[in-house]
Amino acid sequence: MTNSCTRPAQGQARARRWLSCIEQAVGSVVLLCALALLLALPRSAKADDAPSLSTPSGMASLILPPDRRTSPHPVVLILSDRTGADGREAPYVDYLLGAGIAVVTLGVDEPERAAPLLTLPWLRAIALSIAPGRLDASRIGVLGFGGGGRAALAASAEVPVAALYPSCSGLPPSQSIAPMLLLHPDDPAEAAACRRVAPRPEAIWGATHGWDHGQGLWEGGTTMLPHPDGSRTRIFSRSDGWATQEAVARVLRHFETVFGEAASIGRDSGR
Repeated sequence: MTNSCTRPAQGQARARRWLSCIEQAVGSVVLLCALALLLALPRSAKADDAPSLSTPSGMASLILPPDRRTSPHPVVLILSDRTGADGREAPYVDYLLGAGIAVVTLGVDEPERAAPLLTLPWLRAIALSIAPGRLDASRIGVLGFGGGGRAALAASAEVPVAALYPSCSGLPPSQSIAPMLLLHPDDPAEAAACRRVAPRPEAIWGATHGWDHGQGLWEGGTTMLPHPDGSRTRIFSRSDGWATQEAVARVLRHFETVFGEAASIGRDSGR
């Protein structure tokens, strides 16, 4: 079988055909060289920007702040609600990173599976292993949403936490000796239940459960979210941009204060 470059030709037709064949050959060589260069690039070129670590409770993934001059960074472990990572954590992550605080997300379907990791030894081991030299193992906190908030409240007493709308009914009083932030919907029954869990829970005015669910184009939309306790009950939720901004500000202020105090303690103890 022949192609246009192998069939016989005469005169000017032959010259034009050979010129065309040469152009095709050069194009093929260029394409092959580009492909070879692409294949030669390291596949893990971006792995350093998003390290991950396998843990007994699931895969942990790290997001580092863009400005690494302040390394090592304090770090917050984020526990999603029972719907998994659905985007509601995005504004919190953005502001934490902007403040120089690294974020670790944990891929678990059921937040309570993370319980074994929520101790200072385990959290410090994750910080030291996932990005050696880049995280400050003395400044670690946990942020949880819904079911993840319940798991955060059950963390070791020494772990600073921020728990968002954990649905406090049925929860035991917190044994935490570390700073704790508990944000709940603007509901009298929920406020009373949360006061039995934490000494100073804070309401988000006008907010329902899961106020940060479905932001953006879905602003003001409503849904029924899974109950944080893992039962088949579902809870009404209305997306509220103002409430989300208020919650983000309080969470950021909480961890900046916690980590600032920890840094001061570390400097004093090093004298």
